[in-house]
Parts: sequence; structure tokens; C-alpha cells
Amino acid sequence: MRVWSLLVVFALLLGCSTSPVDHAFDGEDSEEVVEPVTCSPALKRYPVNGPHNGGWDKNALTYACHPHPSHAPDNSDFIKGDHYGNDIFGAKGTPIVAPVDGTIVKSGWNNVGGWRVTVRDGCGWYYYLCHLDTITGGLPVGASVKAGQQIGTLGNTGNAQGTSPHLHFSIYPGVYEQGIDPFPLLQAVDVGACGQACKPHCEGSTIVGADCGKGNCAAYGATCVDDAKGVRCAFGMCPTIGSKKICIDKETIGDCHDGAVSTGKCSAFGANCVDDAKGARCVVVFCADQPTTAHDVCLPDGQRAHCTDLGGLTDVAPCPSGTSCESGSCVTPSDGGGGSPSSSGGEGGAGAGEPGGSSAGGSGNGDPWGNTPGADEIDPTALGHDGHQHPPATPVEGACACRAAGARGPGGVGWSLGLLVAALLRRRRPLVAAQH
Repeated sequence: MRVWSLLVVFALLLGCSTSPVDHAFDGEDSEEVVEPVTCSPALKRYPVNGPHNGGWDKNALTYACHPHPSHAPDNSDFIKGDHYGNDIFGAKGTPIVAPVDGTIVKSGWNNVGGWRVTVRDGCGWYYYLCHLDTITGGLPVGASVKAGQQIGTLGNTGNAQGTSPHLHFSIYPGVYEQGIDPFPLLQAVDVGACGQACKPHCEGSTIVGADCGKGNCAAYGATCVDDAKGVRCAFGMCPTIGSKKICIDKETIGDCHDGAVSTGKCSAFGANCVDDAKGARCVVVFCADQPTTAHDVCLPDGQRAHCTDLGGLTDVAPCPSGTSCESGSCVTPSDGGGGSPSSSGGEGGAGAGEPGGSSAGGSGNGDPWGNTPGADEIDPTALGHDGHQHPPATPVEGACACRAAGARGPGGVGWSLGLLVAALLRRRRPLVAAQH
């Protein structure tokens, strides 16, 4: 029995001696050409963007943001010659971000680290992040990353399967076994671990948000602006700083504030958007002919209203009894309707005859010149025994005497011609008789 136990122990020791010294590193990640670093390493972002616990102790699975509770403080589990890095525990799927600005030199799978990404900074330091659950797409070897940019999610792949999800994080100057304890550098940036993942910035018309999400400002007719007011999309028609009202189109008014715009529909209130020397505003359609001049108008329902010098409508009220609204004023209607030579006479109105005309226009069939009574206004005493109207006993003086003496309508002309022909015939008869 003792021999069997000794064999088991020997086999275990042999297995340990042939396994990697660091359970998170694979030799294929060693750099073949090592250049000396040119500055000291420094982190800009904590690599785990969310509640976490750095190091290992009995309370390592108590995840918290800065400051960590006293019963579960962060600590270092770096052991030179055994564990070249710190394990940072957190919930599976927590975002993992680039700790520095740099270039991706390794990305993908290795047998020990599982899914891993290695970033090299401008000084030549390498930042190794492994046991990831996923790697963010679009990050091939050679790609540039910004500190805080998401590169994956926390997991337990590789030889960490079966353990609590955690990130193994190492910093080394090209040679992994020359790595340093990253704990002091991690502590320096831990305060921002649960804050923004990226520094908001513009990439042309593309805006990059605090969560590293990207959006195209140009898709909304805007540009990306980064100034004293911060990073934001500014609408092209708006000033980037300050407030201003603008007309988007004839129906829509915009309210700009530091590049952002909110809109409203002037047309919803029976108005048009007008932008002139007095600024952009909704002008009531009844006032749009003179949007900068105060004046009175008549509304379609007959009421009178006042247009302000900004195109607003006030003092809406009906005209007094007996008056109507015309051209912005309440006026008393005229006593009669003006006729014209071609009209048949206005009902109850005074006929507007030619100069010198004096007869009242009837309700119809009056003399086109306005001098003869209408058919329904003929004086019965002027009718002869045969029922026809006869000329008045006293000739009408003036230029219109012939027309006034005739019957109504074209018959007046016929009556005058008849008198003339009769006179001629009377003169001719004696001559004829003398010849006989």
C-alpha cells in the first residue's frame, strides 16, 4: 500500500513539473524579438469595467466598485516564479476594456489562457488579458485601441474552466517571466472601474460615447462637435453654442440649444414658420401677409382680430350689430347695391344709371340705362284704356328726354320712330292729293 501511494505522489509531482509555471500563460505568446521599453508602464483604465474583487482571499467573490468594503478589499496575488499577474473576479459577461492606448499584438485562443488579447503600448510594455468569455469583433492583430475601449467580456475559458469567472491580468516588458506586479497600477485607476468605459470623442462625423458605442451624427443631418460644452451631435442648422429658434421648413419650427434641436409643428396651430429680422416664429396664416407689422384683419367667420408685429392673433371679437368686417374694419353696409349698365337692377337698391339718370332700379327687367321703372313698379295711372303704357303728358327735359318718353326697354326707341314716320306721312298726303 505504501508503494502505491508513493507512485501516485511521484506521478503528481511529475505532472506538475511538466505543466506551465503560470496557469494563465502559454509559451506561444512569448515574443521572439524583444525591444527594451522606453518608459515606465501606466494604466489609463481599470481592465474590468464593473463591480469586481482583485486578488484572492476567502471573500474574493464579493464584487464591488471603489471603494471596496473592508471585509473584502482588493489585494495582490502576484507570485514571482509562479503567478505573474493578478486575478480580478467579477460576474461573467462583465465588460473587459483596454487598459491603455496601444496596438493589439495577440488576439484569439490559446490552450492555457483561453480567449485572450494582448495589447502593446507605445513604450513597449505588454498587457495580457485572458480567460475571456468573448472577444469583441473587429479587433484583429494590428488594430489600434483606445484606453477604455471594450475588447471582450469576463469569463473562465482555458485552464480556468471550473473556477469562478475572473480576468488574469499581466504586465511584462516583452518577456512574460520578467513581468511586474500590476496591483499598484490597478489600484491607481480602480476609482474609475465602474465609470465610463471610453472617453467620449469625435471620429469625423461619428460620435463615440462613454460606453464606447458609436453613432453617425451625419445620419441625422448633424455633425460631431467636441468643445467646451462636451462631445455631442450638433444639428447643422443650429449654432453649436447658445440658443436660437429656426425654421426647419414652412411648417416646422426648431428650438436650438448648444447644437441640439427640438421641433414643433406650426401647422398644427394654423400657422406658418417665418424667419426674418425678428427671428424664427410661428405666424398665424391670417397675419402672414404682414408678419412684422401690426394690423387688423377679418377672419373667415366674420369676426375682426388684431395681428401683432410678430404675427400673433389677439383681440378676436365680432363686429358691433349692424356692421360687418371689411378689410380689417367694422363698417356699416351701404343702403343700396350699386348697379351697372349690364345689370338687371338690384333688389331694393338705388340704380346707378348714367350721368343724369334719376330713376330707381327695380327688382328686375329695368331699363339698362337705369331711367325707366321696372315691370313690377309701373304706375297703373300711366296705362291707357287699351292697357298699354302711354308717354307722359309732359315731355321729360334733358338729354334723356327721348328715352324717358318711350315705353320701357327697346320699345321706347320704336315709339319715337313711330311718331316720326306718322308726321312724315301726314305731310306727304296733301301733296299726293294735289296731283290727283
